[in-house]
Amino acid sequence: MQTCFNRHGVVIFFMVGVLVGSGLYARRCEAGASPPRKGPCPSHLEADRSGEENLEPSANVVVTESIGTAWPLACGYLVTNNHVVSGAESITLIDQTGRGFHAWPVLLDELHDIAFLEVADAQDLPPALPLANSRSAIDTRVFTVGFPAEGMSTQGPKRSQGRICGLNGTREDDASYRTTVPVRHGNSGGPLMNLSGEVVGVVRSMLAYQDKGSNRTYILENASCAVKAAAVKALLEHLPEKTKTRRTLAKPSGSEEALYHAVAHSVLQVVARRYENEAAE
Repeated sequence: MQTCFNRHGVVIFFMVGVLVGSGLYARRCEAGASPPRKGPCPSHLEADRSGEENLEPSANVVVTESIGTAWPLACGYLVTNNHVVSGAESITLIDQTGRGFHAWPVLLDELHDIAFLEVADAQDLPPALPLANSRSAIDTRVFTVGFPAEGMSTQGPKRSQGRICGLNGTREDDASYRTTVPVRHGNSGGPLMNLSGEVVGVVRSMLAYQDKGSNRTYILENASCAVKAAAVKALLEHLPEKTKTRRTLAKPSGSEEALYHAVAHSVLQVVARRYENEAAE
């Protein structure tokens, strides 16, 4: 399905920043992950464990934020995108009730743009979302629930739905799907769900094309990429095992609306803050 987004003649497709989180801090989010702080880690992976937040903004510190979406796994960790949290000095997760959790990265995979987060007590988290055991087929109906930022604010979790239209991402990336699900800044890291209530992927990016004649870039309204759930599963073996696990969300009986509502209670907004010392004048 190479032509599923090609409605404008000869174009060049590429991923666009949902990769910059909220769009408020593109420069830092586009940079590569920082070197590992602790211990050895597999190729393309970064192990990183932080303590409690101890850096507070002051008169001589500039605070910038990126916004994304996260969701818990049964093993007690949470999943989001690497580009949302990489380089952040503090990470806050906010649930449906407005309750905030301090979180820190445990494993960052820059190659697949996946981050695993940890909180002090995983038992405080909402129900975990189950990972699909098999790959999805072309035309599978899917949806995501996340926190797309409109301007400078969000209005709570929102649903976007569509279909899988490509089994490979951009540049024939076989670790990703292409979908018709519309996403925006803030959807980064959200779960791509099938109608059986399983996570089939992790929302990664919007898609855009460049008009060769005018050299202008246009974001496609219903075109996005998501990393396949298999990439998340492959990374789980590199995480420290927890003694307690989370209850997994069971697919609610009844309408699709009931499923959307249940998933909305399991997603959390990610607010990743970065601090920079203001240069002396």
